[in-house]
Amino acid sequence: MQLSREHHPFELLEQMDQLCQRMADAFPTDSQANEYWKGIGFVVGGQMVVTPWNEVAEIQSLPSVTRVPGAKDWVKGVANVRGSLLPVMDLGSFIGYRPKNLRKQRLLVIQHDGIYSGLIVDEILGAISFEQFEQMEEVPQVEDNLKPYITGGFIKQDTDWPVFSLHAVAESPDFRKVSRK
Repeated sequence: MQLSREHHPFELLEQMDQLCQRMADAFPTDSQANEYWKGIGFVVGGQMVVTPWNEVAEIQSLPSVTRVPGAKDWVKGVANVRGSLLPVMDLGSFIGYRPKNLRKQRLLVIQHDGIYSGLIVDEILGAISFEQFEQMEEVPQVEDNLKPYITGGFIKQDTDWPVFSLHAVAESPDFRKVSRK
């Protein structure tokens, strides 16, 4: 299609529309496109896991935290994040791993079922997507303390990726009871 002064702008738009429609036929439709499962990979207690993309509200660096008297050890305190108080929990300690002081630690913020919290994880591995054929038929083998939070798994390049549900953590009665009493 060549632009010339002989064509009216409306004619040019019609030609462009027709060209776009012809070219669109070459692209797969939604039903033809591969379905991808998207998640955020992270490490907790030395175990690489992935959580569904929609279970993470945001990812942050570790903020300054003020301790809360009488709270369990895995409750690190509260942080002021953009003017809102954010409870900060050590996910590894909650699950039963020894606390770590790693420079790669980050905060996964969850907002589910009335729970708004930041969960400290050992490391964020980034966004990961899996095709349907990579989904495991059975739940991958993990340590016992992780099992209540694993809802499935994927295998990619000979690496198992257990699916860790942050929502299951938020729904856990143990997670909701932060007081030592």
